[in-house]
Amino acid sequence: MLERITESGGLYLDKSKSQYIDLPDITPSGNGMTVQVWINLNGETPADKARVFDFGRSTNAALDNMILHFDASGGLKLVSYDGSTRSDDVTTSANVIPSSGWHQITASIDDAGYGRIYVDGELVGESTTPMHI
Repeated sequence: MLERITESGGLYLDKSKSQYIDLPDITPSGNGMTVQVWINLNGETPADKARVFDFGRSTNAALDNMILHFDASGGLKLVSYDGSTRSDDVTTSANVIPSSGWHQITASIDDAGYGRIYVDGELVGESTTPMHI
């Protein structure tokens, strides 16, 4: 069962409790978007498609969503949809996040539509074609 977290400020989400944060509506303006989170894997390997974040109009991944998730190799993948049309993904190398300690993850789509993923301020993946926002 999912647990809604209603506190503000910094939060720790316990994956064993399937916790999530319910944010106010975010309406991308088409002028780019950046999302930044901190992650501590505590020595564990994330599951394939484990979400870092999922913003959009629907729980259906094919409706105007921007998603950052892990892939089967422990890499990250940034995906965006415009309606049911999926853009090219931004992917990183395997095990891109060290398995211990806190790490800053930033996903950005600039105003021209190019996506980038940063880990601890270092660019680790970028798109070669514009993405949807």
